[in-house]
Amino acid sequence: DSRGAGSAQFSRCHPRPVIFDGVVSPAEQIASMAKVLLEEGKVDEALKELERAMQRMSTAPAMLLVYAEAAKRANRWDAARIVYQRVTSWYEQQGVNDEMRRDAMEGLAEVQVRLKRYEDAVKGFAWLVDRWPEKKWYRYRHGIALGLAGRYEASLEVLLKLQADQPGLAALCTKVGFAYLQLKRDREARQYFNEGLMLDPHDAYALFYLAKLHALKGRPDLAENYYHRLLEVDDSEDLAAELARTLGKTRPDRQEELR
Repeated sequence: DSRGAGSAQFSRCHPRPVIFDGVVSPAEQIASMAKVLLEEGKVDEALKELERAMQRMSTAPAMLLVYAEAAKRANRWDAARIVYQRVTSWYEQQGVNDEMRRDAMEGLAEVQVRLKRYEDAVKGFAWLVDRWPEKKWYRYRHGIALGLAGRYEASLEVLLKLQADQPGLAALCTKVGFAYLQLKRDREARQYFNEGLMLDPHDAYALFYLAKLHALKGRPDLAENYYHRLLEVDDSEDLAAELARTLGKTRPDRQEELR
């Protein structure tokens, strides 16, 4: 789960301020206070406190990383990107070790995905995978970024290796199926979409793509079946609307379909 991973990253990235001889730097105090505000869901307040502090004192990386996290939560993706790049550049200039650079690199890569800067995201996740190959989340996000960048063969290679190490994940099966679909290997795509549905009968994307595949193969009856199943999945309205257009329906009437 990306939100869970992000939360873990945030906690790891921002420990309690380090105290030397009983003294905590002002920047560390602000960073710690802002982190508490974020944990309480007070994103705007955290941003205001951080921006006020950044105008009157030097900005330590710890403060900047909390600011980047707050900017992400406020959907200020460009601001988050600029701050993460500032931190990563500073770390590189200072020659800090990879472990210290890790969270800024991960945050930047995720932001690049949101901004559709997919090749930049590929580079970021490749950097992370190269240094922490045992982290399956980095390998997964690397594979996804490759696919988003249109590098489907490379994406498929990464995702298939990951699936061999981590079988039984519906979302991963669906991503593999999508990569095959982009390569026009429909048989393998159907295989993985069906495997995904065996693991999770409510996988909206597997239902969506199987319906489209059957519609293109001249099996509207099977496509309709997957369409009806998709209508029963929570938060699938956008996919259902797109599928309805593909199937030539005027609009997906959810209430009517569920009667």
